[in-house]
Amino acid sequence: MNGSGKSGQASNSVKRILESGSPRVLNACRVAAQLKHQEAPRALLFRTTALNRAVLFKELHQKNSADGDNRMSVGTKVYVPFDGEHPEEGGMTVFFSKYTFQNAMRELVDLSDKQRAADLATDIEVLSNLDTLPTFAPFLVKDLFDRKSIAADPLYCIIPEDEWAAIQAYIRGRFEQILTAVTGGTNTRKAAMDGLIDKLWDLKDIQALKALATAFGLDPDDSLEIFYAWKGILYFAWVFTAVREQVFELIAWFDTAPTLLNAFLPNQRAEPKAGLDKARRSVSKMLNRVENVLTEYDHAFEELFVTGSGPHRFITFLKAASQHFQTCGAGLGVLQHAYEAWDTSTRRYTARQANSETIAHVIQTILDIVPE
Repeated sequence: MNGSGKSGQASNSVKRILESGSPRVLNACRVAAQLKHQEAPRALLFRTTALNRAVLFKELHQKNSADGDNRMSVGTKVYVPFDGEHPEEGGMTVFFSKYTFQNAMRELVDLSDKQRAADLATDIEVLSNLDTLPTFAPFLVKDLFDRKSIAADPLYCIIPEDEWAAIQAYIRGRFEQILTAVTGGTNTRKAAMDGLIDKLWDLKDIQALKALATAFGLDPDDSLEIFYAWKGILYFAWVFTAVREQVFELIAWFDTAPTLLNAFLPNQRAEPKAGLDKARRSVSKMLNRVENVLTEYDHAFEELFVTGSGPHRFITFLKAASQHFQTCGAGLGVLQHAYEAWDTSTRRYTARQANSETIAHVIQTILDIVPE
């Protein structure tokens, strides 16, 4: 899905995305089809008909910074099928930018109609908000809808109420521990502390966030971005254990390469062996990148509460929270996508020992998903 343009037949990568349940994908087309069969009217995400048959996809980018660090960022691609009933038959793919998207949509939307132009402008604001997310994990999408008052149907971000409550309790608990340590709030009344936590959770009271940033020794002008990223990182910390177990399962499959290669003729094993090795390296490297961020957070937390070294390391972490948020979100997104692709392809085989065609497909799919 590199680049933008039209296609008469969806590419293999687009077809995989259409079939995917990965948190990198927000399938508005699928949800719109489900809502069409509801008896009572339900709220679509977009006002523009073409966008309600679109599929949004998070694409990972890596670039070297001035200090030589290889950093990850995430962009949003929008695939708009020509026929919402048959999205696999081709469509237009556009890399989202707030400033160029309207022009790109002229082929699908009659912008000479003032109402349609106004509807698309409203939709671009929704897309701009979604573009800030590193993945479309249901928790992040629901949180975004709540904060931005986006009245879209819950089908766009299905998350069980008990899971939402558990994540919320975890994040609010971490907020309370840090606020107590950094603001000296040991004797703060519960109602006042709950009020501070509410402001960090809601991220709507900008003046209060600036005051908190000042108490943390952070730039108050960056308060919203920093505290939002912190909240997101805590969510990723909450899901990391489960994702890591999935990735370990995938890595264990790579380690059965000697057996997997028996599916190929002896003179055809070199290429799949190299592919398995490369895919294993890519997956392991991505897991390590995410784990390094979350480990640094844990160390900063320990210095604050266990060793008594003070808040310096934690505050340093928060100053780079936006980049850490992107790294964790992008990394976990591709790891979950890679696991899903592998699991879907191999689960029907005993001990995951697939045939040569399936193994070759899995290798190529994972290499497409996870950059080395």
